[in-house]
Amino acid sequence: MIRRWASVVAAVTLLGGTARAQGASSSPLLDVLHYHFALTLPDSGHRFEAAVMITVARRGPADTLTLDLAGLDVDRVLVDGRGVTARRAGDRLLVPLPV
Repeated sequence: MIRRWASVVAAVTLLGGTARAQGASSSPLLDVLHYHFALTLPDSGHRFEAAVMITVARRGPADTLTLDLAGLDVDRVLVDGRGVTARRAGDRLLVPLPV
């Protein structure tokens, strides 16, 4: 079995606006508007690197963005260009948002 490893750098940009978020209830507070992925794939080996920028619109007072992120390591997370400490909850990454 080949195991794939990845390093991910996530950047989140918050915008004012409306819409829905992952796993949103009937009253969503966040909406992911855009994902941008940049991948670095090696010629050999089992490790790749990715940088992900996510643009999110905020509808209400949300303080955490929850992302499904199974099987990937995250090296750092930026929100509006500032480093934040995201935490894991199983296969999810919880990204704190400024209020």
